[in-house]
Amino acid sequence: MILFKRLDHILLSIPEGETASARAFYGGILELAEIPGNHPGGAIWFQIADIQLHLRE
Repeated sequence: MILFKRLDHILLSIPEGETASARAFYGGILELAEIPGNHPGGAIWFQIADIQLHLRE
């Protein structure tokens, strides 16, 4: 059994060409704060409380 003390980030894969749709959903509809920057692999990052959500094609 693994007992987690804390999560730092979660990476979700999104289909190719869907970065704009993902940004619209997570940032626009769910109203998550986007973390600006030039992230590895063209990922987009959002903040959820003290956890980061990373989305990458």
